[in-house]
Amino acid sequence: HSISTFAKRMKTTKIESVDSEKARKEAEKKVKKALKLKPIEKAKFNFVLKHARFTVKNRENLRFESGNKEFKFNTVNDWYNYQINMLKDLEVNDDIIFTDNVTLVNPRLFKKKLILGDGVLKLYSDKFVVETKDKVYSFTFDEIEAVTYVGKKKINLYVNNVTYQMFGEINVNFLKYVNSYYILKNKKEGKDYDFIGI
Repeated sequence: HSISTFAKRMKTTKIESVDSEKARKEAEKKVKKALKLKPIEKAKFNFVLKHARFTVKNRENLRFESGNKEFKFNTVNDWYNYQINMLKDLEVNDDIIFTDNVTLVNPRLFKKKLILGDGVLKLYSDKFVVETKDKVYSFTFDEIEAVTYVGKKKINLYVNNVTYQMFGEINVNFLKYVNSYYILKNKKEGKDYDFIGI
């Protein structure tokens, strides 16, 4: 689950008398365990944790204002570039970068979508993998023709003239998969990877 879902649950949960220091350490331990195989999500969580309780205002001139000198973003573009640079600096290895629960389908023109199954989408530095109950689908970056963000909560992979579409729960951010794909593929090919395919 995403950090925002966790925060919403915490907001609605009533807690009586609690040792806040102990509760904080236990919560951090649980989150670190949950994000063990998600280095980017872990980096985002650590950043948010480090900079928690910043008071930031979005002024009329579209610039952020904060009394905390450690808050380093002046605009939304600064925050966006920070995330892109974090992806660019990502160490390429065999670790899973992102993972989410998805439904995998083949959309077909003038026909009902062919449901391939519910499963887990995993992004590695060189491939997408979807593990369903019945089958494991692996799509290497070399065989993928394009990756597109479709609508609000869908992503399409175009592989050997076949379209594979994935959609997930409301909190799944498929744009991160599209951005990561183009950055990682361009990085592997030694190309300028400022363009991220959007």
